[in-house]
Amino acid sequence: MIAVTIAFVLIAYHESRYLRSHRRSKRTVRLVLGFLTFLWLLASTVVLLHGRFSLGVAVTDLFKPLQQLLFIEE
Repeated sequence: MIAVTIAFVLIAYHESRYLRSHRRSKRTVRLVLGFLTFLWLLASTVVLLHGRFSLGVAVTDLFKPLQQLLFIEE
C-alpha cells in the first residue's frame, strides 16, 4: 500500500510540474489530478481487497454473457 501511494505521489508531482511548465489551465490541472486521485483509489482498493476479491472471477462474470451470446453456450 505504501509503495502504491509513493508511486502515485511521484506521478502526481511529475504531472503537476509538467502542467505548470506548459502553462495549462486550472481546469486541466484539476482534471488530471482528479483522475489520478480516482486511479489511486481504485489501485489502493484492489491492493487492500486482494485476499477477498479475485480479479479473474470478476472478469469472467463480466464477460460471461457476451461469451454466451457469441458462442451460443448454455
